[in-house]
Amino acid sequence: MSENAAARTHYGSRWKAGVFFLVCLAFVGVGWWLVRLGTIRTEVIGWLSIGVFGAFALLWLIAIIVPNKLTIHPDGFSVKQWFLPDKPYKFDDIAALGVSRRQRIPMVVWTYKNRSEVLGSVKAALGQPNDYDAYLPVGWQVSSERIAQQITLARQLYVSRTPH
Repeated sequence: MSENAAARTHYGSRWKAGVFFLVCLAFVGVGWWLVRLGTIRTEVIGWLSIGVFGAFALLWLIAIIVPNKLTIHPDGFSVKQWFLPDKPYKFDDIAALGVSRRQRIPMVVWTYKNRSEVLGSVKAALGQPNDYDAYLPVGWQVSSERIAQQITLARQLYVSRTPH
């Protein structure tokens, strides 16, 4: 994807990442308290809580240090998470884009034009919703609705300029 003056960039919110980090730390603390109760059941639940929420706390700490980056290009958008390289998405490959509130947290989601039956069956086997194929991470400085609106406008502009 070409970088130019028309590209618009959004960054992950360090404040939101900090809130998620503190919530995860609270669950790690609850896990530690459960471990100290001493029964086998509470110890297992406590260690699971420490492991799961400790891992999420580490990811949110990384998001505080290195915020996610979303760049909207004239021909698509790219996402950079943590220390991973940019992941590009082309408008030519996207059929629909919107905002999902499946778990009360609004997320920008999209479906691909060439939806894979394999992807659908894997998602069904994992018990995941099949109404979208991919999503952006959460915790941006602006709302998911605003990001979806900006990506949709860039996509409409791209489609209007591209011969079919």
